[in-house]
Amino acid sequence: MIFCPEIFNGLFLHPSGKDQINYSPCCQAHTKTTNVDNFNFKTDENLVRLRSENINGLKSSECERCWIAEENNHTSKRQSSINYCKQNNISKSESILFLEYNSTWSCNLKCIMCSPEYSSSLAKESGAIDVELKESNINRKLNNIIDRLDLSEARRIHFNGGEPLINNNHKEVIEKVKDKSNLSISYNTNGTKRVNQEILNLWSQCKYVRIFFSIDAIGTAFDYIRYGALWSEVKENLEWYKNNVPSNVMFGLNVTVGSYNILEIPELFNWYKNNFSSNRDGDITEFNWQFAYNYPMGAITQNVKEVALDELKVYAELEPLYNSLLECKTTDKLSFTMLDKIDIRRNTSWRNSLRIGNYETN
Repeated sequence: MIFCPEIFNGLFLHPSGKDQINYSPCCQAHTKTTNVDNFNFKTDENLVRLRSENINGLKSSECERCWIAEENNHTSKRQSSINYCKQNNISKSESILFLEYNSTWSCNLKCIMCSPEYSSSLAKESGAIDVELKESNINRKLNNIIDRLDLSEARRIHFNGGEPLINNNHKEVIEKVKDKSNLSISYNTNGTKRVNQEILNLWSQCKYVRIFFSIDAIGTAFDYIRYGALWSEVKENLEWYKNNVPSNVMFGLNVTVGSYNILEIPELFNWYKNNFSSNRDGDITEFNWQFAYNYPMGAITQNVKEVALDELKVYAELEPLYNSLLECKTTDKLSFTMLDKIDIRRNTSWRNSLRIGNYETN
């Protein structure tokens, strides 16, 4: 049975300007665009079609990321959602139970795998702030889609950005939920921002909170990938979170894996095991990963692939990543044209900052 709770009770929202939204059942599915005034969660024709396909056992093309993940023995978003509902006795209803919300365009970092659509800082640096992009993002704060949705019965809310902890948009959404004792919330954050006591108090009212820190390497490689952040400062912030958040707050790492940092993953995983594998109460920190689609694994050479496989094979927890890498086809030369352009703009060097630079051939 293909049943997916997100198809029936989930909503991913990316506001676009003051009167449009990009939406889908979850953040992994391909999105559609519509006018805010025309959107109805229960009757939207695209959502209704997906629900019908799901009931009839069809694999919707919008959900291909989950099918690919499962084919590679990696736990998909669909499978995680099914397990969550079983563990929390959540059954299908007509309400929005799961919300994933790109709450803000504002971001203080310029990550190499990101795009101007999701980072105001990157848009400014890359010269991409044309009228259309500026209007579609800055006017998010004027977009009233959240005010038009009934979130009173929500059981799980996830915040993306931009950087969702850069402002209090997330606070306004949480306050719309009627019974916070049944609410689980989570964040993807870059780890550069600490929250205030008001947010800590609000979190303490929820069933649980999970904070996923977007960390793809450590040391100078982290500084390069998450440009604008320093590993030394982010490490201190992670320690602050461990020591100061309420006991119902747990952690995760959300690791983006691409051809540029495949050799950084073993060192990152060792750091995680030794320093951040749980919160102070012993709740396990998740180590999640997904591929960077704009830096496919096929850009590495056979030599790099063999080095990476040799280092990854000792970690049973990373077997799905190992298997995915094992299947990829390689090139005869490293080629990072996008990073070369970034380096010219920033006066940086991926060859010096990333371990993969040691394997470049002329």
